[in-house]
Amino acid sequence: MTSHIPIRPLGKNGPPCSILGFGTGRLRSASTGLSQAEAVRLVQHATTSGITFIDTADSYGQGESEAAIGRAVRGQRKKFVIATKAGFRFSAAGPFIRMIKPVIGGIVRRIAGVARAVSKARGSARKIGVLRQNFAPAAIVAAVEASLRRLGTDYIDVFFLHEATLDAVRDGELWGALLQLRAEGKLRHLGISSNDTAVLEASLSLPDLSAIETAVNPMRPAALWPLLENFSSLGIGVVANQIFGSGRLLRTDPDEKAAVIRIQLLTRANSLSLSPRAFLLAFALSAPGVASALTGTTNTVHLDENFGDLSAVIARTSLDWATLRDCFQVEH
Repeated sequence: MTSHIPIRPLGKNGPPCSILGFGTGRLRSASTGLSQAEAVRLVQHATTSGITFIDTADSYGQGESEAAIGRAVRGQRKKFVIATKAGFRFSAAGPFIRMIKPVIGGIVRRIAGVARAVSKARGSARKIGVLRQNFAPAAIVAAVEASLRRLGTDYIDVFFLHEATLDAVRDGELWGALLQLRAEGKLRHLGISSNDTAVLEASLSLPDLSAIETAVNPMRPAALWPLLENFSSLGIGVVANQIFGSGRLLRTDPDEKAAVIRIQLLTRANSLSLSPRAFLLAFALSAPGVASALTGTTNTVHLDENFGDLSAVIARTSLDWATLRDCFQVEH
């Protein structure tokens, strides 16, 4: 297991982050069946193993991810960089889902295949209207206050607008409200989370933008790479998520592009004596401006495997961005 994880600054003026970050999108989801106590222990396992950067959102586990993180870091808050996001709101069905979650969790534990069904339903939440985006300034300010309460802290290290839209990025009143929260000390650094290159490009003009969070993997469009270079040149840090392509690059996938990239990945990783996971981690960490690459899991075994992958990457000092990027000859 990696006991010491290298640190990189998140951009020019951002906080120092462990290059392996802990993503908590499924930490308290009904699809995992983890109780709060189990979630707290998992976060503590990550942090005692050297992770200092923890990424969450107010919509993860309907806020219960933040609550578990708050309990896990209680008494040692200053040791960690906590990033959270807001921009999604649950419909009136939200309280009902929260009420039955303990029952769902128990079923997930006992019946094979239920977890996949619950996860699929969660992924459809936006389509059926259970989860909606809301970037109204008042809603975002209220979300920040709620996140502070759940995290049990008086400040958030990095705050991202969650899957920001072009309208949100261009809303001067919204960004002004965030700058005011920063002036009050409640937010220390501001960021945009998006996989839309148009949104990322528009965010380049935001005053005092500290960071972006976006998917960094070989399936991303080629237009992303010069954008990352632009952010890096401006001192804006990058948090890489979905580094395994949401799992599509690690399993058989019917999508033709994913399949082609997966073959190239397996060939190149094998030539370097790296696992595919380690290769994709190296790919993300080598990309321009990336301070931390997020990996998310719900059990300590997989978490320890991530540490092993990181050790293999650290040992290969010759892995540079241009070489890794050019391994993939796919029309994006």
